[in-house]
Amino acid sequence: MPATWSSHASAAPKSPYGGRHEYGTAAGATLTHFASQAGELAGELKQAASAANLGAWTRALTEAAIRTCSGLGLMASAKGHKLELLPIHRSEYLALDVMAFAEGEKRWRFPVAVMELENSAREDQIAYSL
Repeated sequence: MPATWSSHASAAPKSPYGGRHEYGTAAGATLTHFASQAGELAGELKQAASAANLGAWTRALTEAAIRTCSGLGLMASAKGHKLELLPIHRSEYLALDVMAFAEGEKRWRFPVAVMELENSAREDQIAYSL
């Protein structure tokens, strides 16, 4: 699976994650999609952070992560976003906040991305999640 694909072709090449993108790298594609989604949810995120409403902040950040995965052609699971791609349908797998998978047949597979969205104010708890 190539780590990069050209953005100079007349038609955007197929991404190794499914779908077509016009980005130089997989990391660039992810960051661009995430920034776009977080931007759309910026008001919600700012209000939740200002009010120290960690639950609302986590819900908005989770939504940005799910939208980003979808924009990259991935299917993701998260609280409130049940995934039916795997043999056992869950919103969270292994107590991790977000797991993204390439589309395909219904079978067990390794995730393409895993995200833990720690919303604790405690630095030790945040460090543990890294």
